Amino acid sequence: MEFSDFDSTVKAAGVQKLMTRCFGLLPYLEGADFDSAWAGLRPCAPDQLPILGTTSIEGLHVATGHFRNGILLAPVTARIAADIIAHGTSELDVSPFSVSRFEHA
Repeated sequence: MEFSDFDSTVKAAGVQKLMTRCFGLLPYLEGADFDSAWAGLRPCAPDQLPILGTTSIEGLHVATGHFRNGILLAPVTARIAADIIAHGTSELDVSPFSVSRFEHA
């Protein structure tokens, strides 16, 4: 993992690091063919917390910045987003994740 804006280039050193760890756990994979590699870009807020809720633009709601935990947070994020869109609020306190936390930065 590395922080790099929108650069999805796969670095040889990163692949080597992953392969070394992989072979340590599963030595029989050393003889496997290597087919390809890709780098996924995961949105991350400056404080590494998700950004959830309403914005200052009427009708615009956000659910982003989950970084490496997107798949883990998908169910609760979907619940929060649906509640906010349907009812204007969520029973869960999402204030710590508001986009407004960056207004004073």
